[in-house]
Amino acid sequence: MATQKDGRFETFPAVREYSELLEAQNKRLARATLTGKISSLHDAATLFEFVEKTQQNFSDLQKKLVERLFNENLSNAVSSAAIRSRSAIDVLNRCLYERSSDVAFLAADGDLIDFLSLENPSKTDREAIRKRLKEYASCYTVYKDIVLLRPDGRIAARLDERFGIGKSRDSFIEETLSKNGYVEVLKESDLFIDRKKELIFAKRAANGARIVGVLALVFDFDGEMNAIFEFLNSRIALVDSRKHVIASCAPAQTDDIFGFNLEKPYMITKFGNKTFICAGAKAESFEGYTGLDWTAYAFTHSSDDQVGEARSAGQFSALLSAELRQIVDASEEIGEDLGDVVINGELIASKTRAYALNPILENIRQIGEQTRAVFRRAVVDLENVVAAALFTASSLLARLSLNIADRNLYERAADCRWWAKNPLFRKEQYEEASGVLERINSLYAPYSLLYIYDRHGIVRAVSKREAADFVGKPLADETHREVLRNADMNRYFVTPFAPNELYGGKPTYVYQASILSEANAPIGGIGLVFDAARQFEAILRTTLPPSGNEEDGTGQAAFGVFFDNVKNIVIASTNRGLAPLERLPFDLAALGESKTSLFEWDGRQYIVARADSDGYREYKRTDGYANNLSSLIFMPV
Repeated sequence: MATQKDGRFETFPAVREYSELLEAQNKRLARATLTGKISSLHDAATLFEFVEKTQQNFSDLQKKLVERLFNENLSNAVSSAAIRSRSAIDVLNRCLYERSSDVAFLAADGDLIDFLSLENPSKTDREAIRKRLKEYASCYTVYKDIVLLRPDGRIAARLDERFGIGKSRDSFIEETLSKNGYVEVLKESDLFIDRKKELIFAKRAANGARIVGVLALVFDFDGEMNAIFEFLNSRIALVDSRKHVIASCAPAQTDDIFGFNLEKPYMITKFGNKTFICAGAKAESFEGYTGLDWTAYAFTHSSDDQVGEARSAGQFSALLSAELRQIVDASEEIGEDLGDVVINGELIASKTRAYALNPILENIRQIGEQTRAVFRRAVVDLENVVAAALFTASSLLARLSLNIADRNLYERAADCRWWAKNPLFRKEQYEEASGVLERINSLYAPYSLLYIYDRHGIVRAVSKREAADFVGKPLADETHREVLRNADMNRYFVTPFAPNELYGGKPTYVYQASILSEANAPIGGIGLVFDAARQFEAILRTTLPPSGNEEDGTGQAAFGVFFDNVKNIVIASTNRGLAPLERLPFDLAALGESKTSLFEWDGRQYIVARADSDGYREYKRTDGYANNLSSLIFMPV
């Protein structure tokens, strides 16, 4: 795969060490052979001719081992970089998908449209709309500003008034007005005094056939990228279609990646005195959203994946390639051949009294033993390198699956609180409410069903016609009773993970929020039935390596599990042998404090990593909600 000129010794110093050790042994054997041939004359000439051939075999094997060591280390590093780059772009892409749904729905908000329809809004009107924008931002904390613009670019209202209320001539306004869909741009804009690049989601607002303005949601791009960088704890650069770095925590000299060709799986690049492996990943479609043409690049160094503890020889031998195992077997044969040479030489020396051969033969014996030791150590070290990478990868993927899940559920908590504030719902106009729910459900894929219930806990409107039979029926869950006692519009409630008739009897979470009257008294609630089976399995499959996405789902490949860490029950799994609500069939205490370990289950050995939920932004951190979600990633050994 590579030659020494490729910088492999700089990339992987351990390969250099073994190359130098084996080269030294090779030279010793060559000198010993030459000395033997000169000293023995005719007495053992055939013997040393065999040693010479063995030495040549050893030289060939040395080259093969060094090449194999480099290739195995390279494959490891490329895989590590690829996982990180894919993780970065996938997490970002899923987050931005939600933004595309947000802007499409909010641009049709009645209060915003009514305000933009006013040519000369009063002070009361402006205060009311700004209050509404604040309420929205309090639910969706991913936005740093919300701007309402008139068709001519005049700013009608905005959340962050530090940037002023004036007029914008930004080209995205005209583009948005000309499109039926939304516009997504990362650019410098005159909306902001500092002219810093901002990520804007914009959608035109219309009152019937009349276009009354533009809604611009300004995403907290820097904050989000910093959170992704911190979570991955890796060197990441996000690059646009023009090869400009738009966000980075990678080494400073990122210009080198501009010419990177994604058709190649990796490149080797150098920053300062360190050599890195770089791999890139482009965003893949998620629920039809692909976003802007961005690529995430990750840089890994040979020291990134270190072995946490010493492992016994052969413990991870199954991880090594067949070619490497053949090389090891051949090295053992060479050692045995040299051992035979020593025995035969000692016999010849004894019969011919050629005692000068003895020190030469002893030298050859030592060379044979030391050579085998070097080969064995190289293999054990490589086993540990490969295993360390698997431990690191499984731990990262376990954390990644939970991070994506937390981000997903953060959105559900925001959605239910905001939608509960809809004026139609607060006026108890249930017939019109069904249409609103239907439109929401068409924009937001994570929900199986949305519904509204009145102050008596009776379902009054649903988002899907096939669920119309539930209208008029009382809710069975206990959570809605808490909702009907609550007068805080910033609170949300979640049912326990349990079977729910609104989800076809399957287990799920239902996110709920109180619908309050103008006097802030609870008059009902909204329920969002999370499509748990589809969403959780999709998250797990997204985070697994390709081998973990086999159709049989029997556990013969990598698989993932979400579980309740208090009840020890399965929430979701890509292994069909682990059904939701079943108790976990293994003892997690074996994972220890490190939360990663070798683990045997169902007759197969795995590297298993566990991660516990850390929440996202305020979700499960400061909002008072406790959810005992954890994940396990099983990587076969």
